[in-house]
Amino acid sequence: MVASNTTSHDKSPEAGKQTGRPNSLLIPRILASLVSLFIVGVGFKAVMTAHYFARSGRLGMEIIVKGPAAVAMGVGLICWGFVPLALWFNTKLSRAVWLISCVFFAALFFRISSYLAK
Repeated sequence: MVASNTTSHDKSPEAGKQTGRPNSLLIPRILASLVSLFIVGVGFKAVMTAHYFARSGRLGMEIIVKGPAAVAMGVGLICWGFVPLALWFNTKLSRAVWLISCVFFAALFFRISSYLAK
């Protein structure tokens, strides 16, 4: 019987590389980054102008927030916009920490915005 030249403990540089996974997430990561850029841009505009306008497509309702409440809404949108960037992290734990912290701060600033709008 002929022994194989390759072993399970191969020390070549190609042995430890994952094939398929990093490249398979490239397109979703780029699309998530574009979505993130759009949401962060809307939030940045709300912070800079202290004016936030939104329209509900389903019910046709309009939301207009001005002043400090709009700034808080903008910061909340920026935090919410960072959520899709979790795809760039490699481990499940880092993705979970990123998602939880972004959603927590977005909810906090949305709550502050609703308090200031009263």
